[in-house]
Amino acid sequence: RHDADYVDSLTKVNNQVSQPILTEPVIRPTDPMLGKLEAKNQLVIYSDFQCPHCADAEQVLGQLLQNYPADVLLIWKDFPNPDYPQSQPAALAARCAQAQNKFWEFHDYLYANQDQLGSKLYQEVASALKLDLAKFNQCYDKQEATPLIAEDFQEALGLRLDGTPYLFVNNQRFDKEITLEQLEKALK
Repeated sequence: RHDADYVDSLTKVNNQVSQPILTEPVIRPTDPMLGKLEAKNQLVIYSDFQCPHCADAEQVLGQLLQNYPADVLLIWKDFPNPDYPQSQPAALAARCAQAQNKFWEFHDYLYANQDQLGSKLYQEVASALKLDLAKFNQCYDKQEATPLIAEDFQEALGLRLDGTPYLFVNNQRFDKEITLEQLEKALK
């Protein structure tokens, strides 16, 4: 969960920017997706690579995808917490990996090594995934993917989300602790 100060800062930002109130996520072609596009169940996760509760939720989502591979499409949305120093850099690194079609692999490395987040890890992961390091570093250093992260962040504000992880299953909202049993009940 994001702390009260963070929620207050979101509210201040939200009041400064004309932010429409949204009732459901906006799915864009730039969103990282995992699963079958024609799946009958759409899960949208607003998450943060440094959030420990998000790592727990990712394990639950991984199990759900394993149990229902043809029935679930998972869509990622960045909602980095400004109180966590590596939230934004980790999101940026993952989106730079996405530019080389390796978002989900990078995502998995980040959650598996959550206690080591930092530029050294991002370089190691990029090398391990055999990314074009010159392109990856340019993307990261010039923050080329920042607009994608900002777009997700603004969307989360429009949805009045107050923390991570936050999940929509077929537009039904789930926050706090996300369990496999809850998600299986929510599937169509």
